[in-house]
Order: sequence, then C-alpha cells, then structure tokens
Amino acid sequence: MSRNAYAAAVVISIVAGAIAVPSTAGTTVYKCVKDGQITLTDKSCPSEKGNADSSTGQSTTTVVPSSKDPSPVGKWSGQIQYQETSNGQTVQAAHSVALLTAEFTADGKVMGSSPENGCQLLGVWSAGGQTLNWIDLTFSDCKYSDLNRRYHGSLILARPDSSGNLQVQAIGPPFSKDTAKVFDVKGTLRR
Repeated sequence: MSRNAYAAAVVISIVAGAIAVPSTAGTTVYKCVKDGQITLTDKSCPSEKGNADSSTGQSTTTVVPSSKDPSPVGKWSGQIQYQETSNGQTVQAAHSVALLTAEFTADGKVMGSSPENGCQLLGVWSAGGQTLNWIDLTFSDCKYSDLNRRYHGSLILARPDSSGNLQVQAIGPPFSKDTAKVFDVKGTLRR
C-alpha cells in the first residue's frame, strides 16, 4: 500500500470513528465502586445503608462529568503503546507499553511524559469536530531514540468525555534512512 493510500485510510478511519460516536452529550454517568469492582451506570449507585450486603465491603460513588460541548482540556493519563514497523516488520526494540500523563491546555498546547520509557512530548491540539481533536506533537528523550520525532493524529473523546482514544503516527520521510518506517503511539487516556 502506498503512503498516500495508507494516510487516506487512516484519515477515513478517524473521521468514521468520530461520526460513529453516539450522541449522548450531557448524560450523567455514575461510577460505582464496590469491593474494588467498578461499574458505570446511568442510575445513581446503591447507598451503603440501602444495601443488604453493605457489611461485606465499602461502596463509593463518583459522578463522571460529561458536557454538552466536550473538550480535551485537562490532565489525562493512561497506558499507551509505542511501536515501530520497518519494511512491514515490527521492531521489537521499539515496542513498549508505558503510562503516559499529558495535559491539554485551553490555549491549544499539549505536554506530557512517559517516565517508564523516557519519552517527553510537546505539541499542539485543535478541535476538529464535536469529539474529534487533531494533534501535532513531538516526542523527545525516548530511551529508544528512533521514537524521537514529530507525530500527527487525533484524540477522539468518548462519552462521557472523561476518556479519549489517542492515536498518533509518524512515517519516515522519503529519501532518508527511515523511508520504510512507520511509528505508532496509541491508547486510551482518562481524566
């Protein structure tokens, strides 16, 4: 598959994913935790007093915020997969899954780090639709140095907008030693 065809397929899949997100904006979602088990529901969590089995464990309730106009602004974290393919083959030395913490600011800046693999990120974001946000960022200081480069992609917010699917990619430039290389960084971030 040519680079142009591959890039077009990536853009189409991102746009299709953004359109396919159900429109439940403004719905309150309750995050119930009982005995360490998490349940998301549209009804309030049972209280400890009303539970017959409340003596067996603790129960807590958190209201997960959702908004009519979702925004990525805030602090995010999650396990992210870093990967490189060269001539269609996965490069094992580049592969890692590490906790990423990132902050999206209201003025369009993104900054963060994955201390486990040493990666630092800095870039910009812009709104691309109700739940779609375009991202242009640069990774630096990664222990696997080939990951240190500029990436483009998206953060698609889920409903409620307390999680998002991060997906960025870099393709080796023509006429360079990285011509046949593709770098992917993707995973789910949560507030």
